[in-house]
Amino acid sequence: MELTKPNYKQTDVGLIPDDWEIKSFSEIGAFYKGKGVKKDEVQTDGVPCVRYGELYTSYNDIITETKSFISKRVASESFKLKFGDLLFAGSGETKSEIGKSAVVLRDDTYAGGDIVVHRSNGVNPIFLGYLSNADFVTKQKSFNAQGDAIVHIYRKGIGNIKLPLPPTLHEQKAIANALSDVDALISSLDVLVDKKKAVKQGVMQQLLTPPHKGGKRLPGFDGEWEEKNINELSKTFTKQTGFDYSNHIKPTLIKKKQRGHLPFIQNKDFEGHSVNFDTDYYIPQSVALRFPMILLNEKCLMISISGSIGKVGVFNNKQMAFIGGAVSVGKFHNPSYLDWVMNYLQSEAGQNMMLKDVKAGSHQNLILDDIRKMIIPMPELEEQLAINKILGDMDAEIELLETKKSKYQEIKQGMMQELLTGKTRLV
Repeated sequence: MELTKPNYKQTDVGLIPDDWEIKSFSEIGAFYKGKGVKKDEVQTDGVPCVRYGELYTSYNDIITETKSFISKRVASESFKLKFGDLLFAGSGETKSEIGKSAVVLRDDTYAGGDIVVHRSNGVNPIFLGYLSNADFVTKQKSFNAQGDAIVHIYRKGIGNIKLPLPPTLHEQKAIANALSDVDALISSLDVLVDKKKAVKQGVMQQLLTPPHKGGKRLPGFDGEWEEKNINELSKTFTKQTGFDYSNHIKPTLIKKKQRGHLPFIQNKDFEGHSVNFDTDYYIPQSVALRFPMILLNEKCLMISISGSIGKVGVFNNKQMAFIGGAVSVGKFHNPSYLDWVMNYLQSEAGQNMMLKDVKAGSHQNLILDDIRKMIIPMPELEEQLAINKILGDMDAEIELLETKKSKYQEIKQGMMQELLTGKTRLV
């Protein structure tokens, strides 16, 4: 039971100021439905449009620039949005993600199918964009969602969601401005991170290209580079077999970490030198030890080979782990070469080499034999280490910026909880 305090009242969404009111989406506006925009109708320029999947992947709270465009002909058959329209993703895979929303701050944009459009009256649209993604609103979206394999939320379900509203547009605007200021800081860090990553790619292009092919040489180094394939460098290079997974590994996986279990590393759990040990699944160490070639117990190369393909990382942790089925593992004769190979495979040249032989099916896949044959240009180890250090320092700078961005995102979440419930008043 929540405690009351002076000048506050208990409501369906918790404590709010006495002069705030609770209203539902259906009480503050009307609903409309987007019209379908097919994947093959999307262009790189033209008339701006928002597709429902992008509400999950590309937008947070506010839309000022769109990721997709359509022709005037397709636009003539689609739903045109107005400045301040609030868009909800009408379907998804889980109740926790259903109904993610963003407000459109444009008058020239169209909504794709499976988008629920809410057009409000008398509410600051930017304030409403933030409010629609607050935790206490997201929980209501989940409660009003329907379905199992594919989850849907309809106009009626969204219309039932209760919202705490400040009494004046002045206060709503003050809250919106405060959250927009934090978003501006986050966006500026995004731009800076992208710039740093682009600079790094340029440096990689120069330093990882063999000198006889136009690469830039660091001072003090000379001599010809060698070419070695992954198979020559590896003492083992393999992955899980389907038989081992189905018969020995899958039956033992658990979702909650327990003593004596190892993290089960999937392709989303690593990139570069970063490895996430807080994984979706864990495997008993006793089972993992039966598969030493895919046990992560020494410095080794990881390449995602199915689904999200081409991601490369180096495992170099004291903590042991175990690899998932969509990841290949290479253990080298000389582990000192691993960082160089990872850097090369992350470069534009390395990615082009790795992805040119992609085998298409229900999912994209890389074939182990193709990876084993990939040629890596290699200078002497001392030169490798010097180049690795330059790239590592650039990675550290990028990581520092991303950590700073994460802190601002945490600050924003705390501000949303305080400001959108009136616990902290700005006027």
